[in-house]
Amino acid sequence: MATNFWESSHGRHWLLHRSSVLQARCKDLKYITDRELLKLGLHYSNYLLRLGKKLGVRQQVMATASVYFKRFFIKNAFRNTDPPLVVATCMYLACKIEECPQHIKNVVTEMRNLVHETRIDGPFPYETFNLAEFEFYLMEDLDFYMIIYHPYRPLTQYLKLLGIEKSCIQAAWFIVNDTYRTDALLIYPPHMIALTAILMSCVMNEEHIKQEKPHLDLRAWFADLNINMEEIACITQEILDLWQVWDEYDETQVSSILRKLRAPQPQQLSRH
Repeated sequence: MATNFWESSHGRHWLLHRSSVLQARCKDLKYITDRELLKLGLHYSNYLLRLGKKLGVRQQVMATASVYFKRFFIKNAFRNTDPPLVVATCMYLACKIEECPQHIKNVVTEMRNLVHETRIDGPFPYETFNLAEFEFYLMEDLDFYMIIYHPYRPLTQYLKLLGIEKSCIQAAWFIVNDTYRTDALLIYPPHMIALTAILMSCVMNEEHIKQEKPHLDLRAWFADLNINMEEIACITQEILDLWQVWDEYDETQVSSILRKLRAPQPQQLSRH
C-alpha cells in the first residue's frame, strides 16, 4: 500500500527526524513555551479549516494546505512571519495542486473576513499581488515538492481488509483529521498514521467491533503487518497530547501568546 509513497518526494525528502522538527522551533521557544506554541498551531489550524469551509473546498485540499503550513514553519519562525498570510497562501496553492482552483481574489477576501471575525491577529492588509508574490516564497520553502500523500486512502483500504468499516470509519477519520494539527505528517509515513487511527478507533469502539467482526484478532493482524509498533505508540502519544492541550485551549489565550512572541528583544528595547 505504501510502495509509491517511498518513491515520492514526500517519502524521499519530507519525512523528518523529530530532532529536526524540534530544532526548527528554537527561535519561537525563546519567547513562548511548547504548550503555547501548540496552542498557536491550533489557532492557525482552525484558520485553515474555517477558510477551507468558507471556500467550499474538499477535506483533502484542507489537509494538503495544513501540510504546506507545517512544512513552511520548519524553515521559518512564527515570530518572523505573518501566519494569516501563510494560511491564505497555503490554501490558495493547495487548491491548485488538488485541482480545484479558487480565484485568488476570493481567497484574499475570505481570509480578510476571517481575520476580521476573530479579531486576534490584527488586520489582514494584503491584496492579491501580495498573495501571488508570497506563493513563490512558499513553494521555494517547500523545495517545490508539492505532492502530498495523505492517510485517508490507506485508512479506507485497511478498514476494508479488516471488515470493520461500519464500526470504525467515522472515529478513525476524525483521528486522522486531528493529526494534521500535530507534527505527525512531518515525521511518519501516512500509512502508519492510518494504522494508528485504526488502532485507537478500535479501542474506542471495542463493543461495536465485537458485533460486526466477532472473530477479529487485531493483535495478530498488526503482527502480520510487521510494522514498528513503537512508531504507532509515538503517534498515539502525539494525538493524546494534542487532545489534552485542546481540552484547555481557549481562543482568547492566543492574543497574549502573540504578544509574548512578538515582544522586542532586550537589545531592541535599549536602543530607545
